[in-house]
Amino acid sequence: MTTPSAPTNLHVNYYAATSYNLSWDEPKDFENNSQYIVYRDDKKLFAMPPGTPPSITLLDLQPGQTSISYVTQMNPQGVESLPSNKVSITTLG
Repeated sequence: MTTPSAPTNLHVNYYAATSYNLSWDEPKDFENNSQYIVYRDDKKLFAMPPGTPPSITLLDLQPGQTSISYVTQMNPQGVESLPSNKVSITTLG
């Protein structure tokens, strides 16, 4: 099975005391039934539903909390890509 391409250009759009929003560029080989998998501090948070736009807001964080996030692509065959670039975020606090 072919490994899908990783999402690119992961960046923080905005952040607050208890949340932040991430977005990224869709890989060229992204298929309709592919999913994005969201990670924070090297722990899988969840898989986004297929067809979801490449953006997510993470909530329920602590003020002043620093974390590192990245995303991967999982194709319909269940093969996961390498991680996107990683971003470090410190919530306001």
